[in-house]
Amino acid sequence: MKYSLSIVIPNYNGRNLLERYLPVTLEVCRKSRRVSEYEVIVADDHSTDDSLQFLHERFPEVRTVESDTNDGFSRNANRGIRAARYDWLLLLNSDMELTDTTIDVLMEHCSPDIFGVSCLVKDTTGTKIQGALNRLTIVRHKINYIDNFSPTDEGHTMFLCGGLALMNREKTLRLGGFDEVYSPFYYEDTDLSLRAWQQGWRCLFTVGTFGFHQHSATVKKNHRQEYVDYITARNSKLFSYRFTPPITWCTSGSTSTYTPSRNGYVANNTAPIPMPTA
Repeated sequence: MKYSLSIVIPNYNGRNLLERYLPVTLEVCRKSRRVSEYEVIVADDHSTDDSLQFLHERFPEVRTVESDTNDGFSRNANRGIRAARYDWLLLLNSDMELTDTTIDVLMEHCSPDIFGVSCLVKDTTGTKIQGALNRLTIVRHKINYIDNFSPTDEGHTMFLCGGLALMNREKTLRLGGFDEVYSPFYYEDTDLSLRAWQQGWRCLFTVGTFGFHQHSATVKKNHRQEYVDYITARNSKLFSYRFTPPITWCTSGSTSTYTPSRNGYVANNTAPIPMPTA
């Protein structure tokens, strides 16, 4: 079965990344056996380089959504999501390179009861796994997640990687997109996925394909490490405050590993614990 697809690429001063990876994305779309029609949208977060000029001159078929202010990933991505016209969204970092099979394998999992699906993410050499199926842990009432860097484990996953995730557009809009409280970056994809789980919409992970990622090419280029560390710590606390189950659910000082399921968190293969409301 074929589906319509909107690819949304957030961009900030990423002209060189667009030049390197956008032609690959367009070629994969043209060759896809599962895409009935598609569009590519670059949501530009008030870049100060020549990203927009480059796109208009070299890729006139690519739609651009432009901003008068620099607002960070979640708000910028939301602008692109709202502009999308087709049934499924592929959220794609500007520093992510697709393979010939990425889109088709992800779209094999499209069904009415799923929120979205993600896949393996490797470094640019293909030798290191950066993103895989993940699980939730609660340590002293603080939520963490564990990446299972196995190249063979697939199924339900705690969250979809915002750098390479296929998502149902209607469900994404019903959730309001990414929560912009996490701006400028990090944890917005984890938050969105857990809100999807709260609605009973599954998040899946497949090892059938992968993408290559030039990790944090935009964040590290445009922000000092001290600022990145501060935002990471702040958003981790905010996320934990929002989603950590009530204190009575876990023993102080204990560590439990949880797997998301249709009915809630499953701790160590026990009965599901109801998903907390946001």
